[in-house]
Amino acid sequence: MRYLLDTSTCIRLIGKRSLEAVVNLLHHPPRDMAISVISFFELRCGIEKSRSPGRAEKALDKFLGSFNLIFLDGSAANEAARIMAHLETKGISISHPDLLIAGTARSRKMTLVTDKIEKFKGIQGLYLENWVDPV
Repeated sequence: MRYLLDTSTCIRLIGKRSLEAVVNLLHHPPRDMAISVISFFELRCGIEKSRSPGRAEKALDKFLGSFNLIFLDGSAANEAARIMAHLETKGISISHPDLLIAGTARSRKMTLVTDKIEKFKGIQGLYLENWVDPV
């Protein structure tokens, strides 16, 4: 697996809200793609809040059928803790879910695909790509 899709990228892809992201996704085999169980949790929370939970759940299930699901393990948790400690020394704070997603990507040497590059760019050793608004 080469790419870890963050939650915001998944939302854009599920809703087909970004042609650029869909085109980028289609240029890579499904075996290279994964999402974190943390993003899965965030997406499930969105379904629970949805006005049309049945439709949202079907869309998520269809989307997830193509991807590997990566569970949080000790290595990812250790990386997330290192990232948090480093960012705090710089006075930077990001959410715990984002720290765990970044820790997962960095521990597995995967590229994190996100449209929130600014949020993650201070994390050393984390490879980033933006498939929604490529520069």
